Amino acid sequence: MIWSDRFHFWKPTLTFILKKIAYNELYYQLYFWRNHNGTEVDVVFESQESFYAIEIKASNKWKSEFNKGLRSFKEKYDQQKICKKPLKRIGVFLGDRRAKIEDIEIFPIHDFFDFLWSSDLLR
Repeated sequence: MIWSDRFHFWKPTLTFILKKIAYNELYYQLYFWRNHNGTEVDVVFESQESFYAIEIKASNKWKSEFNKGLRSFKEKYDQQKICKKPLKRIGVFLGDRRAKIEDIEIFPIHDFFDFLWSSDLLR
């Protein structure tokens, strides 16, 4: 599959998350988060077990700058004690290798789809 631009990558990724939620008959609400400086995270939601922040990038390489929103969200999350559940941060991109930077799990898109479908992430 060829992803021509950010929107055409972001939309199917979000759709897949929504389908998994519906398939499991869950009632999670997905949010977009942005702070006063304009730093953002694409998808934020609370599951039964954890609180998730997911950054989606239409790039073949995961760049350190992509972690900015996830770092800012964690700072806010820790400062304000938004939720007592653990925060899990995830990056999704077009590359071909999984990675872990700090506590951020970085997934190539197809690995993320496999992980999302087979894991307890959305149960």
